[in-house]
Amino acid sequence: MNYKFGLHVEIIFKRGSVKNINKVIKDNNFKKGILISSDRFIKSEYGQEILQLLSEYVKKVHFGISANPTIEDVESATKAIKESDADFVIALGGGSILDCAKISSCMAAMDTNIRYFLENKLEINKNIPVIALPTTAGTGSEVTSVSVISDTHTEDKFPIKSEYLLPKIAIIDPELTLTVPKKVTASSGIDVLSHALESYYSKNNNPISDILAIESVKIVMNNLKNAVNNLDNIEYRENMCQASLLAGMAFSVTGTAACHGISYPLTSKYNIPHGEACGLTQDKVLLLNSKVEFDRIDKLSKDVGYDNVEEFADEIYKLKKEIGLANNLRDYNIKKDELEAIANLCTSLNIFANPYELNKEEILKLLQSIY
Repeated sequence: MNYKFGLHVEIIFKRGSVKNINKVIKDNNFKKGILISSDRFIKSEYGQEILQLLSEYVKKVHFGISANPTIEDVESATKAIKESDADFVIALGGGSILDCAKISSCMAAMDTNIRYFLENKLEINKNIPVIALPTTAGTGSEVTSVSVISDTHTEDKFPIKSEYLLPKIAIIDPELTLTVPKKVTASSGIDVLSHALESYYSKNNNPISDILAIESVKIVMNNLKNAVNNLDNIEYRENMCQASLLAGMAFSVTGTAACHGISYPLTSKYNIPHGEACGLTQDKVLLLNSKVEFDRIDKLSKDVGYDNVEEFADEIYKLKKEIGLANNLRDYNIKKDELEAIANLCTSLNIFANPYELNKEEILKLLQSIY
């Protein structure tokens, strides 16, 4: 048995911990920062409180990041970071904002732009330190070495991976997620389940990632429905933050697999929210993987409280329905004759990490099964 597991992020997990952010800044000898966030959050009462709290260190705020961060978003954020002359970046928001801030901090440090970086296939070799404050329990981006970027011209969506994309500090304050609406709570929550499941059955799995993934799955299956239906309940929110963190730690090392790989064209071409797009194939992919790795998937199913993988898959299907997410592609006005084109766009390397081999014909069958 051979594996490596490294996570070089300082993690602070505590209700109300955002109120101590100035101490974190001071302890790290940071002098001047830029805040990257969303206009909606910054204009909220909570956002204004945080902005006031940071007034000593943060003189510039940048927002306007798309739901799926684009090359243009990264170029704009990179420019803002460079103009601010910041020695640290605070990323306050959901996964899109965190992903954009992470890659932009690298582009600013390298004094380059994302298009040149991609066209010349450069490697990231430095960054400006990032303090990540997630406001959703979903992506785990606060502890991952990945940023996912979209190209609006080619309709491609691709992950960029580098150790320099890891934030220096992750502050997980469950109170920050109390403002998240029902639909986003559901979508981001099902994304947590995707991260945990895909980490577990990825070909790159290891004993440590398995433990993290299994615990995350347990928490999601026991808390997501309640979190969606009780938006003001801090305990459910806190539990989902914990699940997101654990799943992020797991897949930061293993990567994701088929559900994410298939989700990319669904998001970039049809604007299906990322979490929902990943969730669409969850139960089906779980069953497919059980055909080639029955013992592992059976163990997972039983470890999280189900008699067998069929029961587990049924519960995932029911969970999606109960929290208001779709289980078929028809709900997104996708036509049946478009499925083959979608299958042809599923070229992400994530798919090759899946234990059940999915070529274009198999992906088409999978898409047809959820139409």
